[in-house]
Amino acid sequence: MRCFLPAEPPYFLTREEWYTYDINNFIYILTDAGKAIPEVVKSYEEFYRLRLPKSGEVKGSLSNRRESSSPKTNPRKQ
Repeated sequence: MRCFLPAEPPYFLTREEWYTYDINNFIYILTDAGKAIPEVVKSYEEFYRLRLPKSGEVKGSLSNRRESSSPKTNPRKQ
């Protein structure tokens, strides 16, 4: 499986006063200073376009998965 890593960080990540990082949700958040600059907002939106679905639901969330029948994850009760 290939992983895409950009050669340079997105524009919004070039100045620390433009963003913070939410460690609980594992996502960058624009600060008011970042939101005030159209180029920063555009960069942020492009960065998350493929990473966050429009519905707000996290792709591959556990709520959408079927229950596993693997003995390691779902052992039979005896």
